Amino acid sequence: MSASPIALNYPTAFWRKIVEQLPYSVYVGDLERQCLIYTNQENCHAKFSHHDGTLPFKDWFGFFSQDEIFLLKKDIERVCQGTSEKTIERIFKMRCEDFEWGYYHHTISMVEREIDLPGKGLQSSKIFIGIVREVSDAFYQGRELRDSEERYRLLANNSNDLIWTTDCDFNITYISPAVESFTGYSFEELLFSKEPKIFSKKTNRLIRSIYVNEFCLEELKNANACGLQNYVRLEQPLYHKDGETITVEIQLSLLFNDFGIVTGTLGVARDVTDRKKVEGEMRLAATVFESCREAVFITDQDGVMLRANGAFYNYTGVCEADVVDKHFSSFWDVLEPELFLDSVQAEIDVNQNWRGECNYIGKDGKRPCLLSFSASLDELGRVSHYVGIFLDIFEKKQDELRIERLAYYDALTQVANRSLFSDRLSKAIQQAERRKMSVAVLFLDLDRFKPVNDSLGHSAGDSLLQGVARRLQYCVREEDTVARMGGDEFAIILAGLNRGEDAERIVLRTANRIISQFVSPFLIEGREVYTSTSVGVAVYPRDGLGADELLRNADMAMYEAKKSGRNNYQFYDSKMNAKAMERLFIENALRRALLNSEFLFYFQPYYEVGDHSVAGVELLLRWQHPQFGLLEPQQFIGLAEETDLIIPIGEWVFEHACKLMASWGKQGIKLSAVSVNVSPSQFKRKNFVEWALLQVERYQIDPSQIVMEITESALMADVDHSLSVLSELKSAGIRIAVDDFGTGYSSLSYLRKFPIDILKIDREFVKDIIDEPDELPLIHGVISIAKSLRLKVIAEGVETREQFDFLSTHGCDAVQGHYFSKAVSETRFREVLAESKMAVSQEN
Repeated sequence: MSASPIALNYPTAFWRKIVEQLPYSVYVGDLERQCLIYTNQENCHAKFSHHDGTLPFKDWFGFFSQDEIFLLKKDIERVCQGTSEKTIERIFKMRCEDFEWGYYHHTISMVEREIDLPGKGLQSSKIFIGIVREVSDAFYQGRELRDSEERYRLLANNSNDLIWTTDCDFNITYISPAVESFTGYSFEELLFSKEPKIFSKKTNRLIRSIYVNEFCLEELKNANACGLQNYVRLEQPLYHKDGETITVEIQLSLLFNDFGIVTGTLGVARDVTDRKKVEGEMRLAATVFESCREAVFITDQDGVMLRANGAFYNYTGVCEADVVDKHFSSFWDVLEPELFLDSVQAEIDVNQNWRGECNYIGKDGKRPCLLSFSASLDELGRVSHYVGIFLDIFEKKQDELRIERLAYYDALTQVANRSLFSDRLSKAIQQAERRKMSVAVLFLDLDRFKPVNDSLGHSAGDSLLQGVARRLQYCVREEDTVARMGGDEFAIILAGLNRGEDAERIVLRTANRIISQFVSPFLIEGREVYTSTSVGVAVYPRDGLGADELLRNADMAMYEAKKSGRNNYQFYDSKMNAKAMERLFIENALRRALLNSEFLFYFQPYYEVGDHSVAGVELLLRWQHPQFGLLEPQQFIGLAEETDLIIPIGEWVFEHACKLMASWGKQGIKLSAVSVNVSPSQFKRKNFVEWALLQVERYQIDPSQIVMEITESALMADVDHSLSVLSELKSAGIRIAVDDFGTGYSSLSYLRKFPIDILKIDREFVKDIIDEPDELPLIHGVISIAKSLRLKVIAEGVETREQFDFLSTHGCDAVQGHYFSKAVSETRFREVLAESKMAVSQEN
């Protein structure tokens, strides 16, 4: 278009002013000179500038994207060549002076004649004009819109869900390609349908009513409802073309245009048939999980509890808060939970499950259960969870015990029956054969049981058998077996014996204990009933290699015991039998000694170091044997301890000591201390203190006169028991002396805890203090310890002047031994006591 005549009449400055006020960037370029010869600097979005008002193309191109400079050059050349394309429009990516990239619309036109540029005069040749407008926002929005539309189109076309749209009159305007695989119907068969065949009439009416009543579609037509954001979900059947029914979840919503006007509806249907099936299976599994009689729990791969069923809570008595996030081992009676889980996991790795019996911690305490574990694997075959199931088997165990009792235990005496005895004897022999050990069988028959049964009745006979069974169990070790073989016959298995003297010692001790158990009468229906037993002994492998042979030989030995006068034991082996007879002779003599009052006291005084006066007396037991004469304790006390006769002998000693002190008191003889030895077996009896105090009260003696001498080893055998007994005796006023100090293993800490009064240094230390200088520091140390604990020190076995002088010099309080007086009879002791009093009075 050529300029109008009127326009040409205006001056150049006028047009320059107009151009500079344009809202767009304008530039004029010269293709031949390769530069821009003019720009309206104030409004140029690209801010082209140069010191002389021109801008070389090489600098100008720097504002364009490298990928587009080639197009820009081509466009300029085509325009300037005067071809049919006199104007070219294109969007270029450009950079501003702040180096931010943007998109700019360029309109490039050629100049058809010479032009008079401001300040430059007339210009001709290959001149072009460009107008630039920034379109970044519109470009981005358009691209995003195209991308968004493409994404939604791809999503709809590739979605497994069925997607459709309708207009406001419910005519289907679009349906996704999935319709054919989903329903069997083609796109054309459903397009523009108001009631698509894929739904029943009922479902179509329901969908329409939702849009009308819940979305208020009629009221929203042609109205701005862009603020409405709502959808409705429902499950309905969808019908395949071949008649198959599919359960789908349908989501219904509205469609809006850019102005927020409702233009139709949108529906999405998803096949939930498989999901419904899985949900059904999950509901079924949950029902089974909760209604299962067994307790079921689930943990993670580390054993942390995640869930448990009602039976678990019922068994354990805990609530859900006490279970979740707790390690499963908290509910099991296991010493090392981590090792337990490791063993479970190792078994599962091999056998896919673990099963075993253990105790769970329930509301009623520890109870047995049958526990099983299995692993749940993820898609990679790794363990993700563990499932544990356990069933309380307490009642089952009780039933098993009852059945076992009926099958293997005697109903009357509750000891093993013949069947269990035979089984255990066979196993004991097999084990002994492997380990080169020995087994002993003791076969017992009650003496004179038939008269008791006939005279007192079968009920009394049964009570006697029950009492015999109880006493026999006191005679054996925990690993041994007592059995009733039938009638009044019993048998005992002594298993796991070392061959040789050890087996002989245990067998003899057990046999002696059995015989001694029949010394005391049985209290049957208010009557004292005496009986005895004859015992036969057979030892594997010497007396038999099989169970039947061993039992038969023990039975034969029992009959030999009956022939020998009853109330004794016989060995199947004649050599051992000779030793047993010797011991049995002494044992029977000891029993008769108690009955015939053959025991008596000898008296050994101990003297104060300072004035040599009698500080007290120790009562020493002697046995006046009718055949062998006066026997000292070392000749019979060892056997008494092995046969448990030490208990009645010890009771005789303490009771007669109380009786003697009472008699002395009436005669005016009162000693400040009378020492009585207490055996370890006597000391550890539960009712020892009660019985001893009963004797003190019975004979009305001052308990402070009594000094109980207890060996160091007896005290250390059971420290808690010793502390309890000593405290009771101390509270009653009885004094305590530790006998044979230095021969045991007591520590200073225990010695300090025990409420003792006297420390007696053993004679083994005293006898060498002169000849063995190395013993001197030890004696001195013992005395120093005693003094620090405020204990009186008495030295035993003082036989020389040198010994006495040493002990006196080092702080010993009293001495006892032949240097002053050996153990003497009561008559001689009275004389010694009188002489001591006379000597003291003369010194005073």
